[in-house]
Amino acid sequence: MGWIMENPGTFWIILGFVFLAIEVTAFGLGSGFLLFGSIGALLTGIAVWLQLIPAQWIFTVGAFGIISALSAVVLWGPLKQLQTGKPMGQDRSSDLIGHEFLLQQVLTPNEHGQTRYSGVDWRVEIDLEHDDSVDHVDIGRRVEVTRVNAGVFYVLPV
Repeated sequence: MGWIMENPGTFWIILGFVFLAIEVTAFGLGSGFLLFGSIGALLTGIAVWLQLIPAQWIFTVGAFGIISALSAVVLWGPLKQLQTGKPMGQDRSSDLIGHEFLLQQVLTPNEHGQTRYSGVDWRVEIDLEHDDSVDHVDIGRRVEVTRVNAGVFYVLPV
């Protein structure tokens, strides 16, 4: 107990890494509660080391609670969006967006097609999010990939 009282900054940093290790191994970053606690503990330890807060337990415990709560408030929404798979805006990061090819099947909003690209069979669907007026695309028509999802090309005619 004496070591903890003499090294509160180190204690909080070690506790932060322990919380993070438990969160990752036991929960796979699924719960978030220990993640926020680890952020609070790590930042509290750093603040003690940098002498931004006094190295007294009343101050460190208070800082830990406040920092943990603030990190939960700030990060809860973005982390929740990542878990639910809701789009966080238009993803233009895929180099497949803009790829053009000729359709091998007729596409309608209810019928999808298929294409093979780079050794992978991709499902092909009309991108109704970008243009809901397209109700039919004929065989042999050149289309462009406008969005990509796991195994799915969303396309519009060129």
